[in-house]
Amino acid sequence: MGKKIELMLENVSINKKLPAVMIFFALISMIVAGVVSYINIKVNVEDIIKNNMLSLLQSRKSSLTNYFSSLEDEMLFHGQSPLVRDALEKFSQSFDDIPNNRERYLKNIYIRDNPFSSGQRDHFLSPDDGSVYSEKHQYYHPIFLNLVRSNTYYDMFLVDTDGHLVYTVKKDEDYATNLIHGPWKDSSLSKLFSKINNERKPGEVYYSDIDFYEPNNNMPSSFIGIPVFDRNVNYMGALIFQLPIEPINKIMQVTAGMGATGESYLVGSDFLMRSDSRFLEHNNILKTRVDTVPSRDGLQGSSGKGLFTDYRGRRVYSAYAPISFKGVEWVMIAEVDQDEVFQPVSEMSQIFLFTNLIVFVFVVFSGYLLGVSISNPIRTMTSTMLRLAKNDLSTNVYISKREDEIGQMAKALVVFKNNAEKREELKSQLEHLANHDNLTGLATRDFAMKKLEVITQASKEKGNYVSVVFVDLDNFKKVNDSFGHQTGDRLLCDVAKTLTESVRQTDVVARIGGDEFLLLLANMPDYNAIKLLVDEVMSSVRVTLSHSDKFSFVSLSVGVSIFPNDDNSINGLVAKADKAMYRAKSNGKNHYCFWNEQDDIDE
Repeated sequence: MGKKIELMLENVSINKKLPAVMIFFALISMIVAGVVSYINIKVNVEDIIKNNMLSLLQSRKSSLTNYFSSLEDEMLFHGQSPLVRDALEKFSQSFDDIPNNRERYLKNIYIRDNPFSSGQRDHFLSPDDGSVYSEKHQYYHPIFLNLVRSNTYYDMFLVDTDGHLVYTVKKDEDYATNLIHGPWKDSSLSKLFSKINNERKPGEVYYSDIDFYEPNNNMPSSFIGIPVFDRNVNYMGALIFQLPIEPINKIMQVTAGMGATGESYLVGSDFLMRSDSRFLEHNNILKTRVDTVPSRDGLQGSSGKGLFTDYRGRRVYSAYAPISFKGVEWVMIAEVDQDEVFQPVSEMSQIFLFTNLIVFVFVVFSGYLLGVSISNPIRTMTSTMLRLAKNDLSTNVYISKREDEIGQMAKALVVFKNNAEKREELKSQLEHLANHDNLTGLATRDFAMKKLEVITQASKEKGNYVSVVFVDLDNFKKVNDSFGHQTGDRLLCDVAKTLTESVRQTDVVARIGGDEFLLLLANMPDYNAIKLLVDEVMSSVRVTLSHSDKFSFVSLSVGVSIFPNDDNSINGLVAKADKAMYRAKSNGKNHYCFWNEQDDIDE
């Protein structure tokens, strides 16, 4: 067959053979370039979105861990509070002094005869029944009511050693019942108390998984508790708080960086959701089953990222990781639809195909006019096309001054090279997106850590200082809650711009979390220079925040660590700046602190 084709080509005139050869190579070159471009872009986009999902997952996990950590700290504080200890003692004694049926008596005067509606029973201070219990209730109830309202709690329970709910804030149907043998003995509240009551470990915080709680209209709730001991370390009972689902939903339903189809959610060991999906209209906690590869792997303790099928049957890019608190095991999943990820790639491919089609038609038309040309220019241009097909953009395209067919083909090659250069430019843009925050345009955490490695290495050679400045906006969550995420996003962009303008061009400004920023100050001669620059940053951001009365409650807390004095590792520098920032927060916010060794001791 090959011999026959060779004989046929030998008998074809050069004005037909040369255009045919040129058309063939032009077509092959465009196909190869198109396929290679598409594959490269597809791989780059996949890597970018996987890393983005992983970053968002880590941000959500960090926020949820901080939430649970604050709950544990609050429980330890309240569990050792003399106020709680005295209240439990007084309520237990006065509860025991009530004659006859204590549950019926208390429910009659605090629930049935309560002058307020069912949703406002906690407004009732005390009846005029002359009992010691009502006297104690009148004293302690305003304090505990304020405690519940000022924190992210739904209800507060005091339980004596016999399992009697001697006090609650909300006065729901569980009030005054017995958790051991009463109507709610199989509830998650009862199970949590039983564990506390059986173990009786001082300073131990206990937590129950999210479950339906019937006395509270069967709404999903979780409970956190701690045993209470008197001054002689004698067990008195338990302090338990009922936690609403809203704080967890606020953490998991942050939409920044998630696009139109992205979401993050929690899945329990029974493969049921522990947070609401942003795409489902009704409450789906403990109702929607998520039996997927990420949920199964995550519940077995594995973390990962990749392309999977989600609980709705859609193909999504997911990142997942296990998370646990006090023995409760969950898996956190962040994902975005595959169709949304590749929509820009598809549009770009169509444009690329259409452009190449135009070029191809032009080459075909020009090829038939090249019959009178000599072979050398044809071989030269064919060689050029092959180099361009291999992505050698350094190749110079020879443009003939002739106005005949050779000159036209040379112009076609220029268009071909321009397309390849556009492809490389797009690749560079994608790499930029991978290293910069989509909202503010600042560097990402990963990019900043790489820069910090380079900066500290250079500092070793020059013998100067490098300062890591951890910036956190105080009360930023209130901006989103009060004015919406768009206002919050604009504020983040304004702060990012101010931070960038406040430092030198050689410094690095990165956004590493929702309202967290990192400044890398290189070539600092001494501590005083660092302090002056941080003062300038603080002052500039305060001016930015003062432009609107909306943000009067927003401030910034800043922590500073210094290389090489504080740490020689980049992770250690960031961690110590973070600790210093939290010390600034705990000392009243709206100022900065340099790291010192006490931060590690206090941790």
